[in-house]
Amino acid sequence: HHLYDANETFFREVRRLPAGHGLKQVRGRREVFRYWDPAPAGKPLRWATAEEARELPRLLRSACERVMECANGRTGILLSGGLDSVSVAAYASDLAAERGWPRPRAFSVVFPGEGDEESVQKEVAQKLGFPQTLTAIRDFEKGPGLLQRALDVAAVCPAPPAFVFAPPFLHLLGEAKTQGCEVVLTGDGGDELLLATPAWAADLIR
Repeated sequence: HHLYDANETFFREVRRLPAGHGLKQVRGRREVFRYWDPAPAGKPLRWATAEEARELPRLLRSACERVMECANGRTGILLSGGLDSVSVAAYASDLAAERGWPRPRAFSVVFPGEGDEESVQKEVAQKLGFPQTLTAIRDFEKGPGLLQRALDVAAVCPAPPAFVFAPPFLHLLGEAKTQGCEVVLTGDGGDELLLATPAWAADLIR
């Protein structure tokens, strides 16, 4: 095991551009440059003001409602044990009750070891009354193995998957569709807070 290197890929001679960076090559000279920094050097870091923080509950509820309306409430949630997806689940639960929509369904990936959040995932789903489907990373290590499955996914994706754990999450999305969910809500990991989101790349491309 080693610390994650943001530049590494599965291939020895292929390197990944770090988040928020670009690559420029002019007359044989290659340069990696940063085009976005959440905390620019020499400038004070601007945190959310108290007034902005008070807006978060309203905005989060509004975001959940907007997406759930598109599916007439037939909603799934990728539920981890983190604050983000649990908060989304709580608002989705309230909205479903208020609007008479079906109870959202929870879909969870169980990681082994220190990343194990299964007890929290189950407790949240139970308390909110969500039917839950769980899948374990260990199940995807069997047969061809997790890495080969990730490479198989990469072969049919328009862009390489950002992480090796894509197969179990894609499996759960298939389960959600089978169970009648038209949309699937999710949070975003706190450790990715300072990375450039792929959604931003899509905005730039558009």
